[in-house]
Amino acid sequence: MKTLIFLVSILLFTSCEDETKQTDATANLPNKINLQAELNLIEETRNAFQLAIKEKRYGDLKQYSTTDFKGVSPGSEDWLEYKRIREKPMGKFSYDSI
Repeated sequence: MKTLIFLVSILLFTSCEDETKQTDATANLPNKINLQAELNLIEETRNAFQLAIKEKRYGDLKQYSTTDFKGVSPGSEDWLEYKRIREKPMGKFSYDSI
């Protein structure tokens, strides 16, 4: 009987220890996002992007896109396809909803 009580006690203590580890892990997470700081960062990014366009620093624009970005130049085959879709939109997702 003493062995059974000892085993149950060990199981009880180890299960309680796991719960405290999970509580400690979640205690370090931030509770709230500073919304105003995030909005300020978005506004700074927008202003920097617009300034790069205005100053024709097109090489700097890659920092505002993802690595899989695909640009098209006017007159290229992709541009002509884009123009065709723009003139005759098909389906639910036309060129301006992307």
